[in-house]
Amino acid sequence: MFLIFLNRSIGGFMNKLIILLFTITSSISYAAPGDIPDLIPRWLETPSTTDLTWDPAKESFLEKVTTEDLPSMIPDGTLSRFKAALEKQIVRCEKLNRIRPNTRWRFGDRVVNREQWCNQTNHAFLELVNKSTSFSDFWEEAKTKFEWYRSKGVKNDGKVKFTGYYLPLLRGSRTRTPRFTYPVYKRPPNLVRVVIDGKKRYRKLNPDGTYSLFHDRKEIDWDGVLEGKGLEIAYVDDPIEAFFLHIQGSGSLHLLQEDGSYKRSQINFGGGNGRKYLAIGRFLRNEGVDPKYSTLQGLRRYFRERPHEIDRVFPLNQSYIFFGESEKGPYGSGGTILEDGHSIATDNKLFPLGAVSLFNVTRPEVAHGEIVRWIPFSRFAVNQDTGGAIKGPSRVDIFWGEGEYAEIAAGHQNHIGGLFFALLPENKEN
Repeated sequence: MFLIFLNRSIGGFMNKLIILLFTITSSISYAAPGDIPDLIPRWLETPSTTDLTWDPAKESFLEKVTTEDLPSMIPDGTLSRFKAALEKQIVRCEKLNRIRPNTRWRFGDRVVNREQWCNQTNHAFLELVNKSTSFSDFWEEAKTKFEWYRSKGVKNDGKVKFTGYYLPLLRGSRTRTPRFTYPVYKRPPNLVRVVIDGKKRYRKLNPDGTYSLFHDRKEIDWDGVLEGKGLEIAYVDDPIEAFFLHIQGSGSLHLLQEDGSYKRSQINFGGGNGRKYLAIGRFLRNEGVDPKYSTLQGLRRYFRERPHEIDRVFPLNQSYIFFGESEKGPYGSGGTILEDGHSIATDNKLFPLGAVSLFNVTRPEVAHGEIVRWIPFSRFAVNQDTGGAIKGPSRVDIFWGEGEYAEIAAGHQNHIGGLFFALLPENKEN
């Protein structure tokens, strides 16, 4: 999986530059003017497959609420995408149920298994969607049909910070040309995951059977230590977009064909070099660079205007990502393909993957590539991803998909809202 930008993760995929000057609802607020999230990878120390079980010794960060506590506005979004998220999640949960049938989780005071929170609840939602033409058709029924649980947040005030991530698109070629010169590598065979201090980490497997740190970004991209080893998936034409691809952790390549057309190929997170990640936005701010360059769009502009800075700054981020090619994607850490605007990433130690969620926050209204204003909205989504920096009960990362709007939303999303999870009542379970 893995996309991500922002203070999140690491994801998966951000920042806040525009601050609304008016109040919307009591459950929505905004980051302080100086609170600009760093571009941080969603994939950092994130397992490729995750199936954690609630620990009864730990506190539940979900509290049961009434319908009066839910967002008052009708959820928006794309009904077909929410339906697709439900359908894919049901298939995934049925598979996991066969492998690990005893997985449990605690919603408030209620302990349930995956069959209850994922299969039964998602099936019930899918039935509502299938008989509806819009979210307004089943909103009132959904409020009363399910039990609702709210994330308490770090301070038990129900406030959650929302950031976003997206799927970058890059043009490339299978072979190196004068235009396409920057390699996208697949994972080397001697890059393995080993347990160190109780955590799985990426290390280089040496010929004598010992382990060491793998090559860093400078050694790979500037010194060319991996060149000629048959690891190149493709070559792209932009070093800045290639760098951002590593932060997002997955993307789409539009590969140039002999006839001049482009063929799309999906690349997903395939592994990392285990080196330390440096948030270059924070680094530049600490050097006195104007904070306006701290967003995704701002950093792109900074390096476009100062290409000589690429050789100085990029190698300082020693972390490096390798990719795997596939026909489908992007995949979340839960093993399902993410749906634009209807898949979210949360801390998988606190909230169950595969659960239906409802959130309310703000999103940008964009015109001619610029943010005009931020507007409140609520939306149904499925919890299908996680990220190394998405930690605690007050963090959510929204997957915005691909394209201009997704990039702008992901690059500036940094607002406070509310997060809820649905669960079918016991007397309505099959």
